[in-house]
Parts: sequence; structure tokens; C-alpha cells
Amino acid sequence: MSREKRSLTFLLNSESSPSLNIGDEVSNTCKVPLAQLCVSDTQLEIIKKLYLQNSPDEIVRHSWTSSKSDQEAALACLQLHDLDPRSIAKLETKWKRMWSTSWGKVEGKTRRILVQCNCGYDNTARRDSYVQQSERQNRPVKGEATERKAPFEFHGCLAHADLTFTESGNGETVVFKRLVGIVKHIADCRNAKLVRLPKIPIHPHVLEVALAQLREGASVTSIQMKNKRLLQRRGYRDQAGISPLEANFRYEILQTDFSSIYRTFHRVVNGIDIASPPQYNIDNWMDPNHPHFNPTIRDAVFYYSARASRDERLKVCISTAEMDAASWDLGHGSQIILDGTFGVCTTRMLLFICMGIDENNHGVPLALFLFSAPTGNRATHAGYDTEILAELLVAWKARLESLQPGRHFLPLVAITDTDTKERGAPASVNPQNISADDFWKSQALTRMQDLEIAILETVQHDTAVKLIDDEREYFTKLAATNDTAKKSSANALAYLTYLSLNWMEKALWESWSQYGRNTATALLKRPINEPVASTTNHLESFNGSLKRKYIAQWQRSGKRLRFDVFIHHLILKILPEVFAQRRMMQTYKGWLDKRFEIASGGRQLQTEKTSRTSTPTRKQPPAAGLLESSSLVVWFPDDETREVRGRQLFAGGMLVQIDEGRPFEIWATCAASKEDPKNPNHPRYWLTAHPSGSATCTCSDWLMNGAACKHLRALRHAIRHPDWVSTPPVYPFHFPTTQAEATQIHARNKAWYGPYYEQSVTPSSNALYISQLLPGRHAGGATPSPPCTLTEGVSSTSKSIPLPPPGESCTPQLANQAELQQQDAADDESGSEGGLDDDEEVEHPAVFGGGTRDQLSGSIGATANATGYAQANVQAVATQLESRLGHAVGRAGPIIAEVISLLENYSSIGVRPKRTDDVMHFESAIKDLASALAVSTEPGFTHHHNDDISRPTTPTPKPSTSRKRHIFAGSPEQKQKRKKSHGVF
Repeated sequence: MSREKRSLTFLLNSESSPSLNIGDEVSNTCKVPLAQLCVSDTQLEIIKKLYLQNSPDEIVRHSWTSSKSDQEAALACLQLHDLDPRSIAKLETKWKRMWSTSWGKVEGKTRRILVQCNCGYDNTARRDSYVQQSERQNRPVKGEATERKAPFEFHGCLAHADLTFTESGNGETVVFKRLVGIVKHIADCRNAKLVRLPKIPIHPHVLEVALAQLREGASVTSIQMKNKRLLQRRGYRDQAGISPLEANFRYEILQTDFSSIYRTFHRVVNGIDIASPPQYNIDNWMDPNHPHFNPTIRDAVFYYSARASRDERLKVCISTAEMDAASWDLGHGSQIILDGTFGVCTTRMLLFICMGIDENNHGVPLALFLFSAPTGNRATHAGYDTEILAELLVAWKARLESLQPGRHFLPLVAITDTDTKERGAPASVNPQNISADDFWKSQALTRMQDLEIAILETVQHDTAVKLIDDEREYFTKLAATNDTAKKSSANALAYLTYLSLNWMEKALWESWSQYGRNTATALLKRPINEPVASTTNHLESFNGSLKRKYIAQWQRSGKRLRFDVFIHHLILKILPEVFAQRRMMQTYKGWLDKRFEIASGGRQLQTEKTSRTSTPTRKQPPAAGLLESSSLVVWFPDDETREVRGRQLFAGGMLVQIDEGRPFEIWATCAASKEDPKNPNHPRYWLTAHPSGSATCTCSDWLMNGAACKHLRALRHAIRHPDWVSTPPVYPFHFPTTQAEATQIHARNKAWYGPYYEQSVTPSSNALYISQLLPGRHAGGATPSPPCTLTEGVSSTSKSIPLPPPGESCTPQLANQAELQQQDAADDESGSEGGLDDDEEVEHPAVFGGGTRDQLSGSIGATANATGYAQANVQAVATQLESRLGHAVGRAGPIIAEVISLLENYSSIGVRPKRTDDVMHFESAIKDLASALAVSTEPGFTHHHNDDISRPTTPTPKPSTSRKRHIFAGSPEQKQKRKKSHGVF
């Protein structure tokens, strides 16, 4: 049954005359809003049949008066089914509120709620209902379908209850009126245990205190600090009188709570619905027919254009009545200043400000132009041009002239910075076309960025060097064949030379490539799927918190702290606060484990939650270079959606066969969506298929999920089509349907082809090489050029190996008779006793640091011991020092030569230069430089500049109490002040 056709309400008793008033709290023949239940179509059909059958064993219908006996019976009935207020308020309750309404006065408001069993809550039905509602309201659909978050697993339970009651103003007195529904749980539901942590609400008093602080302008840090103080002295309402194991609220404000707190604050205090997307709020404020219409905002916005399509911009131009008057007073017949900025809000928006100058030489804003960057623009600050600025300035001029008819607004001088787009806008200059030089410059920059990403993921030095050599060959040919690309090619070649000389020495490459990360993983004895931290993000995060959160509260007007004040606050206030936060979180997590230990049947829900959140929801591709131990495979399970899209790709002519580079395979490309296949440089996906059942694609869908993507399904359909393949294959193509079958095929091919496997079957690293050439992408994508695995040549030996026999396990294939004879001869010489017993230990080379085979097992990629790694790091640092020394010498050489020339000029006129402080410092530096150069090649010699000054190697046990005569400033740098220039040119 279609969910759109469901009735909002359903008649409970078809034999009686139902009450259509939703506020009828007495009659038990009212309509129940079944459409508010999140159930599957099957569940809904069963529920409707039970209501039609009207069986008292299944359907519960009770109504009560306000008498004492009726209320006692009502409470006993509700307690029997855990529907009383106390039971429903428990965190481990199985009931979930789905809908509610209320009517009446505050002193005695009547409420009607619909609750549903969590074991019958269908999260997919909830998602479908949300999508349909968003489509009906023309609202965007947020997010994607996610995993189940309900605290109990889905068992298809039908239990639900429609409960009506009246409560007093303070909520202490409740009068139950009616209960209707199915309150019996199925057997699986009755035995169900908690499998996920339920949502734990904040106590209302905690929220009240936080909102009061926000009204006073408190920061997040202040709110957190007050929360900790009240927690410590148990100062929140109800906190002291309740057992922690029975608490149904929490008093800890978590970092994730502030989004909800701020939404409540904006809604209650500012009247802004933060839950609504910002573009809709703006549109509602501008719409006179909308309930949230704001005439003040509408009057101030003189130009508004919503982003109705992808290729449009959002434009909001603002000028209040005071700004309009100032424009005529200060801008007309005078000068204006126009400049822009970005980063003013969370969305990528640019803000251009037009200012005038008043009689006090102060800037006065005359108009604000806020607009979004164009679609596809990555740099927000570059997301404007002369055309958009001219459009907004013309609108501003029209606005001003409409206020004073007959007058023409005309500033005489417009001041901008040197940007040609801003300079051209006041004069309404047409934007210039992009030149061919700009195009090739962009191409060179893109290829260099892709190259850097690819080199970072390499695990073999030869591969990294080959990537640079390939780019060098490409730009060399481009410069020889395309005159417009010569300049960009020359710059690219110069950059490649710099890269090779300064970063590609093997010891240095090992320190920053994927090879180094693999080596660190092996040294730490961690699994390969638990890599070491390759960035300083943890430290950078703390740096950000330190500067923007902790230090900022002690700054005055944003001015930096003196370093003595900083040290004082750091030791006495900031660091204790950091660790207090850590202790609070540890206590909170410990309470979580104890609070739900019984309800969860002893499961550690907090540990399981951490494991789930730390595990990617989608399969992550293996890092480049690790495919030998975990190769990707492809299989074709039943998937109607991808199958239909694959047929559409084939029918639309998006698939093009290309020359295959490996025997028996079929290669093709598939144009990316929204790309023009007629463009020779359009991005495309690269596909291969082998008759044995192996196949590859460069898209992220297959690389991250394993199952065949729509492109591979299109290729399968094309191979089976007699008119598509240029030369119909004489051998059948097999397409596995399960992962186990695909894994077996991969193992059989590896055994059959042996050392010639990658020359006979396209390896799964095909897509990984593509992912290395796409900046900002984790895996796979479309590119104009093929991956290197499709351009490598194959040997004649691999071409002579036949296809493996289908469905049989294969022994390693010997490529030719010569190898077979050599193997037989080796076996004859060694004899049966020349083999290695299973328990025999093997001596490894010294590079492995000795040890047995068992002692070295698990050290993935380890080729040296810790001493070897340290020596390699020293060599890498030396390489960097040599590079930087050469760079510094290159810069200092001309300056020193200029100093020598000036001194010679002094000698030529018979005058000696004055020995100023600068000259003396320079002389001392030259002497130190000469001394350092003289001893830098002598091993084991350490040069000290001031040998008479002894430097303590350990701190003194107790600081001296005597006052020192003089202590230099913490930094030798003095304040930078602008100096007057008296130079005449």
C-alpha cells in the first residue's frame, strides 16, 4: 500500500457513530492517528485488521471519570502496561512518543499523546515519510538514510497506545481520561534488551540556567564553567534528592548540546528558527504573505534574489533609511570606498561594503552587498567579477534615485584596491575573457596538485620517481607541440626539477610518503587497519581551543596577554579547567555504564557505541601499496537500482570501447554524469573485464563497497550485446554473483598466472591510482587520462599464457618449458631432504635485527630495525638541511657581494666606513660564518661561539631569591613601528 494514500486517522469501532472532535477526551470511539506511527506496510495492514475485528483480547478501550475509584483503576491499568507517567519517563522505557496535541487553559490543560513500542518502530518508514513530506512542501531532503538509532532492535511489534489526560498547571496532578490501542507486546519484544544508549535529555533547570547566561552575553566557556561548579555542589534543582541510578535526566552539558541550546536561545529570544535553513528564513522574512514576514527587514533589503537554481547566486543588498540619507549626504557628488571581505558567516558568502567619509574623517557604511560565490567556485574570495558588482551597484543607484525622483545619484570618486574587478565595477566595465595562457596555467597547477597527492600515497621509491618522470615527459611534449602552453610547461618543468632535487632523495621520501606511515605502523606493532596519526590535528585542535576558548576569556578587547600573565593563567586556571573537563567526562561515562547495566543485560553500550562511531559506515579503500595483502574483488549481486542505471548508461551511449592492453580483456570508458562525451578531455571512468570474472572500475562506488557499480553493470550488458564489441569474443565472460565466488576467482588467477598476474589481469589498484590523482577525494573518480595500470606494457610471456580453467583450483602456472626444466633440475639437485622443516628457524639478514621467523611475523613492511630507521631519519634531515643551506646561500651570496662592492667604493674614495652597531654585528656574523664553514666538514667537532660562558645542563634545585641586576626581555624582537621615509626618487 502506498504510504501517501494512508488515512490520517482510522475508525476504532465501525459499528458506532465516531466522534470527529480530536478534543473529545471521554469517548473511546474517537479516531486514532495511525498515520503518525512509524510502521511498515505489513504492520499497518495487521493493525487495521485487528481494529476491524474489534477483538477485546487485542484492542484495549478504557475511559475514566475524575472520581477517586476510577483514577485508582486508571493508574493500576497504566502501570500494568508501563504507560503511567513515571514509567514512560524512564530512559529504558520501550514506549516512544510519536504524536501529541493539547487544548484547554493553562491551569487545566488536556493532553493527548500517541506512543509506540520501540521494537515496532520502523526507521525506514520514518525516513520515507520525511522524504515524502519534504517533497510535498518543496523543501530539501537533508542527509541520507542512516543506521537504526532506536535503543531496541526492530521486532515488528504492533503495540501502541492513544492516551488522554488532564494535568494541572504545575504538572503535579494528573487526571486520566482515556486509553485506546494495542498494549500487548509480542514475545521477542518482551525479551528484548537495550542494544543502544537512549537519548538522555538535559534537566530543565540546566537549560534554564544556560539560557539565562546567554541572555547576559556569556560565552560557551562561561556556561561550561558554571555547569561544573553547580554540578560539584549539587546546586541544580532535584539533583540532591534523586539517586544517580534512577535519574532520567543528566546535568552535564556536553559539547554536542550547544547546538540545541543555541537553537532554543535563537527561537525564544531572537525569534529565529535555526532548524529551518537560512535561505528559507530570509525568504519568509521578505514574503508579505508568510506568517514570519518582517517588514523592518523587507524595508532595509533593497535588492534580493533567491538562489532558485544551481547556476544562480543568492543576493541580498542592504541599506536602511539612515544609510539612504547618508548616501545622498556623503556619497553624492563626493567619494565612496568599495571593498569586500569573506569569512563573515558559516556559508561561503562575500560581503562588499560601500562607505562614505563624514566630516570627522570617519567611515560611514552606505550599503552592504552580500552574495554567494558561484557554483563550482572553490576559493570564496575569488567568487566575484565585475559583472556581479556592477549589477548590485546599479540596483543601489536605482534604489536611491527612487527615493528622490528627478535626482541622479553620482559619486565623483570611487576608491577601491588594485583589484581590476573592483576597479571596473563602478565604471561598469565588461568582464574580460579568459586567455589561453590562463587555461594552461590552470591545467599545470591542477596536474601538479594531483601529482603531489599521488606521490604522498606511494610505497615504492621507483614508483614515485616514475610519476615525476611521466609528468616531465608530458610537459616536454606539450611545450614542443603547443606554443600557447610553453610558458606554463616551462614553469611546470622547473617545479618538477625542484621536486626531484629537494624532496625525492630516497631517505627523505621515506619520511613523508605512505612508506613512512607503513613503517611507523610496523614499529608500533599496530594492525594495518589501525594506522598511526599522520597529522598534528590533535595538537592543532588544542591550539585552537587554547587561543579561541581559554585565552580569549582573559583578554581585554581582544588584546594579547603579556607572557607573564599568560603563564599565570595557564598554570592556575587554564590547565586545571582542561583536566576538570576530562574528569567530568570520565565520571559521566562511568555513570552511563552503571545506569544501563541491568537494562542492557550486562552489555557495555558505551564501548559498543565508541566502536561503531570509530568504524567508517562505508567500506574504506585500502591504502595504496597494501593491495597485495587485501586485494579488492568485484561481484554482481541483485541490485535493481544499479542494474537499471547501468542499462541507461549503455542505452545512452555513455560507454565507449577502447584498445585493451592485456590479453583476453575488454576495456572501456564511461563518461561521468553531466559531462559532454563529445569533449575529448571530458572526465570518464575507466573499466576493464577479464573472462575469468575479474573486473575493475575507477569509481568510488565499487572501490568503497566492492559490489559491482552501475558502470560495471553497463559493461556487462555491453559485452553481452552482439553489436557493441568490435570483435566478438570467442570465449565466454563469467560474472560472479557473491563475494566468496569473486574471492575464489581472484585466488585462482593469482595461482594460475603467478609472477605474470598483473601483466595478465588488470589489478584492483587500478582505481587507487586514479584516486591518487584526484585532490580532496578519498577513493576513485573520473579523470580525462587513464591510470598508469592501463598504460603499462606487458611482456610477450604473459600474452602466451592461456586462460585458467574455469571452476578449478590451480597450481602456480609456469610460463614456459624452460622454467619448468630449470625447476626440475633444481628439485633433482636439492633432493627430498633439502627442504625446510616447519619447525626450523631461519636466520634473517642483519638488516632485520636478527630473530626467528615467528619473532618477525606481523611486522608488515618492516625492512630495518629501529637503529636503521633512526639513521634513515638523520639522512633525511641532512638532505633537507643541504637543500635549505643551498637556498640560503643562494639568497645571501648576492647580498654579501653587494656589501663587498660598497666597501670597495669606500676604499676608492679614501674613506673608511663608520663602525656602527649594524656593521659590527655583520662583521661578527661573517666571522661566525667563516668559522662554521671551516669546521662543518670535520666530524665530531662542536663549535661554541662564547666559550667563556658556561651553560647549565640541569636546572638548579632551588631558584635564587636575590634580585638579578638585569634580565633581558622575553623576545629580542622589539615592537615593529612604521618608520618615516625620506627617500627621494
